[in-house]
Parts: sequence; C-alpha cells; structure tokens
Amino acid sequence: MNEGTQAILERVSRIIRQGMMDTQADPLLGLQPRQLAEYRAARNWLSRYRRSQVANDIGQVRGYLEAFFHLCNVADWESAYRVAIVPIKLAGDEELHRLLFVWGYYREQKKLYDALLHSVSSEMDLICLSGLGSLCDVLEDYPQAIIFHNQALVLARQLGSVAAQGTALGGLGNAYLSLGEYGRSIDYYQQHLKIARAVAEAENEWASVGIALGNLGNVHRIVEEYELAHCYLRERLTVAQKLKDAKGEGDGLCNLGSLYWVQGKLAEAESVLGRAVEMAQGEGHRLGACRAYGNLGLVYVEGGSLGRAIECFEQSLGLASELEDREGQRVAIVQLGRLCQQLNDYERAFFYQREALGFVEDAVERAALLLNLGTSCREMGRWDEAISFYQELVTTAILMGEDVSEKRLLQMMGLYCLALVYQRKGDFRVAFWYCRRALDLSDESVAPLIDRCLALQALLKELGASLE
Repeated sequence: MNEGTQAILERVSRIIRQGMMDTQADPLLGLQPRQLAEYRAARNWLSRYRRSQVANDIGQVRGYLEAFFHLCNVADWESAYRVAIVPIKLAGDEELHRLLFVWGYYREQKKLYDALLHSVSSEMDLICLSGLGSLCDVLEDYPQAIIFHNQALVLARQLGSVAAQGTALGGLGNAYLSLGEYGRSIDYYQQHLKIARAVAEAENEWASVGIALGNLGNVHRIVEEYELAHCYLRERLTVAQKLKDAKGEGDGLCNLGSLYWVQGKLAEAESVLGRAVEMAQGEGHRLGACRAYGNLGLVYVEGGSLGRAIECFEQSLGLASELEDREGQRVAIVQLGRLCQQLNDYERAFFYQREALGFVEDAVERAALLLNLGTSCREMGRWDEAISFYQELVTTAILMGEDVSEKRLLQMMGLYCLALVYQRKGDFRVAFWYCRRALDLSDESVAPLIDRCLALQALLKELGASLE
C-alpha cells in the first residue's frame, strides 16, 4: 500500500471513529447509518480488495473506483478527490484519473470527472474540463469537446495558469483536426507549442512541448507537408526520450511510421511501427497500440503481406472494440473485409463487410461495401442475397450526389453484377436484360466496364439469350 492510499485510508477511518463517537454523544450530530455504511464500504475497498494480476486491467484499480463512488454517495468530495488523484505505483505513479485514459477506460474516467466537476475546487474543475474535452474527442463528440476545451481555456486564464491554457489550446487543436479543419488546428497547435516552450524554459517542464510537437507533426502529415512533419516528429521523439516518456515516444513513433508509409518508405515504416506497438503494449496504452497495429497493417497491405496485415487489423479491431473507438473499428473492419475477399475467404469477408455497414455513412464507401457483399454472396452461391445487395447498390448509386461519372460507374457495376448472378443461376434472359441496362449507361469514363458488359452479352447470346 503506497503512502497516498494509506493517507486516504487513515482519513476515512478517522471519520468513521469520530462519527461513531458523535453519534453516541448526540445522534443528530453523528453519522447516520447509511453514511456509516458508505464509509465502511469505502474503507473495505481500500484495504481489503485484491487487485487483478492481469497487467493494465481495470481490476488492478477497481478498489479505488468503488471507494471513490462510496465517498461520493456521502458527498465527501475532499476524500473522493484524494482517491481520484492517488498515484498508482504499478503504473509509474500515474494518477488514477489519468491512468484510466491511458488504459482506455473512458467511461470510468468520465464518471470520475462528472462527479468531481464543481464539487471540489476551481483547480480540479480545470482538470475535469480538460479531461472531459479529451474524452469527447476520443468518443467522437467533437462539438462538445470544443465546448469543454473553451471552458477550460477561460478558467485557466482566470486562474492564471499558463500551462493549462496551453493544454486547452492543444485540446481545441485536436477537436478541429477531428473535424477536418486543418488550418484552425495548426493555429491552435502553434499557440500550444509557444506557451509550452515558455513554460518549459521557466519551469523545466517539457512534457507539454512533446505533445504539441507530436500534434503538429501529425497534422502536417495529413496536409502532405512531409518535410515539416518529419522535423516536428523527430523533435517530438527527442523530447520524449530525454524525459524517458515511453508513452510519448510510442505515440511519436506511431506518427512517424504513418509518415513513412504515406511517403512509400515501407521498410522504415514497418520498423518504426513495430517499435510503437511494443512500447504501447508495455505501457498498457491501448489506444496507442490500436493505432499502431492499424498503421502497421496498412504497411503490410502496401507491401503485399496480406496475412500479416490481417493479423494486425484483427489486433487493432479487438482493441478498438474494447475502447468503443468507432473510427478504429471502422478502419479495421473495412480493411479485413477487403483483405479476406482478396484471399477468396468469402465467408470471413462477408462477416466483416456486413459489420462494416454499421460504421460507414459515406455513400461511396457504402456502395463499395454493397458491391463487395454482393460479390461474396455470389461466390458462395447465395444468389438471393447477392441480388439484394446488388439492387441496393444500384439504388444507392442513383441517389448519390452530383458526381455523375461516379454515379454512372457504380450503377453500371451493380447492373453488370446482377447480370453475372442471373447467368450463374441459369436465367440467361434476365441476365441479358441487365447487361442491356448497364450498356445503356455507356460513357467513355467507364470504358473497361463496357468491354466486360459486351463480352458477357456476347456469351449470353451464344447461350441463346435475347430480348427478342
């Protein structure tokens, strides 16, 4: 038991003893039976709970969380606050509330912040607002993330906390990056870096500098300013290594690996991302491991190592599902569906592609999934399902936006595939009819598909099909 835990336990035990004495002297002054039960429960969780032996598992800190909520039930916010910030020795003395984010237990962390916000002090409110903003960003509620980070920025200015102002600006940069507003994101990140450097020079606190550098490297990679991105990410790694910040180094390696991938430097990307996976796993940083596995999978796809890519995306999907990370799940599931189909593993391809429909809203991406689902069913001989998916593809294409050539291609592809299914079923007349409908959409922009339709139509004529 560390000193922080011992101090909390002594405080709770003292309150119980004093409350019982007050009750004996005057029942109206002492603890009520319900309050006494809550305090005793908190004491038991702190002193008797046997933590899980599984590394980075919430079972290792369950006793603290249960004690926290028992203390909240009696509105003992000071004791609850002390539990929330207790350093966890098994995780390098990371404070409990921050450790929950590192391990990816976002819902539990949110409950702590929701309980403590406006209950302890303005300084704690600042921590809660910043943390809630980061949680909303991870959970894809970007407008609410912006609200929380703006509130944190206002409060940080009121309290005169320059470092907290930088953190809030960085959080705003993250939210606008998620919304695709890259210019605003860069502006906020630059403000964060400027403040972080000033604080670091004055107080020798460099962690925030590393975070700002990593964010700038990431956004400049996205906007294809690769040389600038490389400079920021190299400096980010230097800062993390000097601080012996394994989590920060792992995040920096993950971003650097992504940069190498988009530049086509596959060997460098594979090496760097492999190290990122190892560091994230070592720190129990599940979101970091999820991202690193996903990026490494993309490298293997590019290099033609499809089996290894599938292994990476399966690891990424498992972590993303645990974290309720919809973007991570979407990327992994879509990639797994494509890869399994490439390997002619149509049963698994169908499973992943059907799952992907729940994560994809973009009309073009959805159309591509419907095409793949129909093809998987066609290859498995599940004709009715294939027809249903291809018909939905045609409808989706018709209802798409202004890109006429894209609509034409997808609609024509759906009709051609319907012809293939009916050919397989032996219904050559219907197959011939779908070929004719596809060819009615002919345009120079879909020349290769026209050739395929004409070839199929010729084959169907040899088989005796026509519309005469």
